[in-house]
Amino acid sequence: MAEQTHTVIIFDLHTPPSFEQESYNNRAPEGIERKGRHKTRDRISAIDGAHADTAPYAHHLRIVLAVQDDLLEFEKICHIVGCEPRPVRVSRVDAHAKRFFSSRDLFHVQRWIKTMDWKNAFQIEAYLRCGLLNTHDLLVTLQKPIEEAIRYYGTESNEFLRLFNVALKMRTTKTDEDPKVCLERVREAHAKIKPLRLAPGHISCHHVIITPSRILLEGPYTTQSNRVIRHYQGHDSALAERFIRVEFRDEDRLAYRWDGDVDGTWFLQQRVGGILRHGFELGGRAFEFLAYSTSALREHSVWFVSPFRDPIEGYVTAEHIRSSLGDFSKLLRMPSKYAARIAQAFTATDQSVKIRRDQWEEQPDLGPHTDGVGTISLELAEMIWEERCKGSRNLREHRIKPSAYQFRFRGYKGVVVVDHRLEGVKMRLRESQCKFPVDNDDEAPFEIARSFDYPNPVHLNRFVIMYRLGEHQFYRDSLDLQ
Repeated sequence: MAEQTHTVIIFDLHTPPSFEQESYNNRAPEGIERKGRHKTRDRISAIDGAHADTAPYAHHLRIVLAVQDDLLEFEKICHIVGCEPRPVRVSRVDAHAKRFFSSRDLFHVQRWIKTMDWKNAFQIEAYLRCGLLNTHDLLVTLQKPIEEAIRYYGTESNEFLRLFNVALKMRTTKTDEDPKVCLERVREAHAKIKPLRLAPGHISCHHVIITPSRILLEGPYTTQSNRVIRHYQGHDSALAERFIRVEFRDEDRLAYRWDGDVDGTWFLQQRVGGILRHGFELGGRAFEFLAYSTSALREHSVWFVSPFRDPIEGYVTAEHIRSSLGDFSKLLRMPSKYAARIAQAFTATDQSVKIRRDQWEEQPDLGPHTDGVGTISLELAEMIWEERCKGSRNLREHRIKPSAYQFRFRGYKGVVVVDHRLEGVKMRLRESQCKFPVDNDDEAPFEIARSFDYPNPVHLNRFVIMYRLGEHQFYRDSLDLQ
């Protein structure tokens, strides 16, 4: 029997392509009234259900042409648009269906990694999701060597697996090194692995990048901690790994973008909104959306958490954490402000001294247009500086002692400065610096978002600028009327 041949176009891609489909709906462009249905282009994550199962792991495409003359048309289009590199004709390409990412093989990988420590499972799943290995490599070639390495390195096995991840990425510069040989090379180069020493106030955090078609895994990276993580880390140091950073990016890891005639609403609701609403599973753990910090949101980065059992508080979920931060009942009808207030607890901060209820008080605001500045006594400032310098000799030697701090404290946020008239350990905060009430807290940590220990540029508050410009315009309008 003669072997059947097809004319195909193979796309060997560095990053997955963007998929769009034309559809009919009742949405009209903003500012235009349009009755009935009209055609739009929507961004989608996959071509169909079968492609959606494979797209997270393999993004190269092979398109079978029904008419051979279509190849000439394709080459003509590439010439017109100046495609680089130009297509190269190959007389024969052998294509065999290996089914590396079939549901059956992926199930066996998941069943295997669920038996091990989650930090190790994270690294192994990263090999698949980042396109470094396939299921055959893991289940047939590397399963036993990886298990031996985990037993050998013990508590530092996740760091060894991370180093193997790096070696696999660097393998592209070598001559098709076998994965098993690569693993043995990494073991020889790192016979012993020392525990990672973290700077004070930092944690080792795993990162997840969610693109339209994939979920990429990176890290763990050293990340500055926050109030919530420190709270549970104080109960059990292992609970810090339950919190992960999730970023939403396009396939090339840049911010989402598409042409003006593409409607991204459906895509954002389904892909981004679906992850935020329903969460995802990773290495045998289910993760759900927790919150974000204001600065991280600019980079489309948020916090997710895997529910856990705390030795003091019992079973902890994302909703339990949010409700424990303070009283947000007055903000439930203002979603943006509600989320911004919760974000206060997730600002990257350094923990400092704890202040008792009898050591601080509120004072009236200076005016209606600013939160004002709180004050702290010299003695309290000395205590904060000493706590800041612990474990950091360089900080004491090369920075001056700050007289102002940007802080987070209970439901308060803002800036405090040293007031030499205050005696003892004393802090006074403005009423407007309280963004939400926190009850049943006799002692709370003074958290430092930023210490002003070197000269900084000064900027006017945006609201003050707009207010003054408005006053000036009102004065000019009055002269015109006269």
